[in-house]
Amino acid sequence: MSSHHHPRTACLVDGDNLTRGGALPVREVARVIRRLSRLADGMPVTFAMQRKLAANYMTAYAGLGWGIHFASMEPDAADIELLDAAADYVRHDVTDLVVASGDHAFADIARRARLHVCSYRSSLSRRLEMAATTVTYLDDLLVPVAA
Repeated sequence: MSSHHHPRTACLVDGDNLTRGGALPVREVARVIRRLSRLADGMPVTFAMQRKLAANYMTAYAGLGWGIHFASMEPDAADIELLDAAADYVRHDVTDLVVASGDHAFADIARRARLHVCSYRSSLSRRLEMAATTVTYLDDLLVPVAA
């Protein structure tokens, strides 16, 4: 997607998922986030991440103009923040949502908007994959772009 996207598209980014729960190095996460930011150019973006991980990865996501939500440390807290944002986007006539997560919790959004999922192959739930209109694998975004 580019800046010529449909004007009724928004993006949800699960920072916990992008970092694989804090397992990926900041430089790799930064590469994925830069590529995602190009895909989401011109869209409203809501990014959520547990507070514990947020400080470690701040250099990867700061300064992009995204709506940042720092979630509690409760299980699925970032997902809950993003699901609330999705409901708000849909209430405001968003018809397509780019979802950067592999979590099955986002599958039900497909009843209300077309889902364009960005996920690592190993963490994409079958349920979300089946609900998605399109899938982009984040693994492919970890590969450096040729100059």
